[in-house]
Amino acid sequence: RMPVLRYLPPAIEKLSEVWIASKRIDEFMNLPMVQNKTSLTMFSGDMYTVEKGKIIMHNASFSWQDSDVCLPSLNIEIESGTFVGIIGPVGSGKSSLLSAILGEMILNNGQLNINNSSFSYVSQSSWILPDTLRSNILFGKPFHEQRYLTIIRACCLDVDIETFGSSGDLTAIDEKGINLSGGQKARISLARALYTDADIYLFDDPLASVDPKVARHIYEQCIGPNSLLSKKTRLLVTYQIQFLSESHLIIALANGHIQTQGRFDQLSIQHENIDQIETTNFDQETVSDSILDIRRSTIDTQSIISDEKSLNDATSWSTWYSLIVGSSLNWFRFYLVIIFLIAGEVFYDVTNYWLCQWSKQSYTNQQYQLMNVYIYLGLSLTTVIIALVRVHYFFNLILNGSNQLHNTMLTGLLYTSIQFYESNPSGRILNRVSKDQKVIDEQLGVILFDAIQSLLMTIGSIVIIGISSIATNIWLGFHLDLMATFFSFVTAILSITLRDQLNPAYVALSLSYSINMTVLFQWGIRQLLESETLMTSAERINEYARLPSEEDEGGP
Repeated sequence: RMPVLRYLPPAIEKLSEVWIASKRIDEFMNLPMVQNKTSLTMFSGDMYTVEKGKIIMHNASFSWQDSDVCLPSLNIEIESGTFVGIIGPVGSGKSSLLSAILGEMILNNGQLNINNSSFSYVSQSSWILPDTLRSNILFGKPFHEQRYLTIIRACCLDVDIETFGSSGDLTAIDEKGINLSGGQKARISLARALYTDADIYLFDDPLASVDPKVARHIYEQCIGPNSLLSKKTRLLVTYQIQFLSESHLIIALANGHIQTQGRFDQLSIQHENIDQIETTNFDQETVSDSILDIRRSTIDTQSIISDEKSLNDATSWSTWYSLIVGSSLNWFRFYLVIIFLIAGEVFYDVTNYWLCQWSKQSYTNQQYQLMNVYIYLGLSLTTVIIALVRVHYFFNLILNGSNQLHNTMLTGLLYTSIQFYESNPSGRILNRVSKDQKVIDEQLGVILFDAIQSLLMTIGSIVIIGISSIATNIWLGFHLDLMATFFSFVTAILSITLRDQLNPAYVALSLSYSINMTVLFQWGIRQLLESETLMTSAERINEYARLPSEEDEGGP
């Protein structure tokens, strides 16, 4: 007997959640589309058709969202396959110019034409994916071994990979690349850009993060006129003027304006606008002499991130203990909940059994009908009261255990050593204190209560079926070990076969409980498994609750 009203409240609750989620998705999907202003072809004559890799700006002014124009009236023409250097003091607009070409800035007026060329961008701050080194370079693209190895050597990553040991390029890179040096992160970001077969490459000062001699090797192999990208359009933002002697064009910026542009030999290095740039003199050595012994400068890059503890096994008893009976007061609540759970099921079955007994009474005994009504009413009210009390105490027990588990976890996180935070990603920690805690507070209690209640009702159903059957014939006892799906069939067969020996009231009650038991048994097992799964959150929090405290080094 599974009433419809049992599922109506949770259905309404889920419906409201679905409605809220749908509204959020709808708001996101209806956000205004980014206007692709970089594909405008409003030029006339020969400028109308632009080949891939060519960049043309004509009186183009750019600004960031809701801000004044920061790049006014730019006129630039960059041919496909050329190497362009962009120089200027700090804050002159070099990075903004690259962002404008990428289409990240608002084109206020003028024209920009790149003919939908593809880009590969290397930012000042290297972005590292918490994955293997190879995955950071491939970035979802197919693996081509020869091309991959060529790029690895060009970016000076081959020696680094050797220092990683047997894992090589499959070494796991930690969150934000905390087990890598700044130069290693820059070279990985550069290798990722090179592996992308783009029309235009934008480099925002990637050589500043590496040693000057390694920078010379990377320039000659990756960016320069004889590099892997010699036939691609390359824009390099740099403060290191010596790398621009072989460039086809130099653009000098100041306060967002183009102060001058031209070839290296056409521009005077003593020009006022160029002399303000901080430069560093580098020794023009050969590539073989310019590469450092990276083995000496490479940090220990073995992953310091501790692996997530495998929680695929059954939840340990210590986790159940920490959640349910973690204190002496909870022991009392625990025993009280057990008593009320059993009492609730007993009164529920007694109420139905009394109804069965009442229906057996003959017409001559109907003078006791009023007393039977009072007894049935009293049993029903007692069942309802116990049900409410057991629900209250059960969820009070779970919430108190959850609160205590949260406090011990918080204490563990506050007093553990700094090494724990260095070896555990912040996302993993936030997941424990947010999602896992929410699972315990909102889902685990409901699922666990359903599992316990369903199993208790299944046991009660077996008892009722056994009583009615044993009263007529003992031979049904060995069938109680069969699977729940066979109980309805067996009970129905018995009711037909022994119809002359069974009381109709017992037959009706047995059939009702056998059908009910089939549903409850399946539901109870499913909820029990679900509660076991959700207990993983409690086990994770319990793991943090048992973190070793940082040793007291003394002090005030």
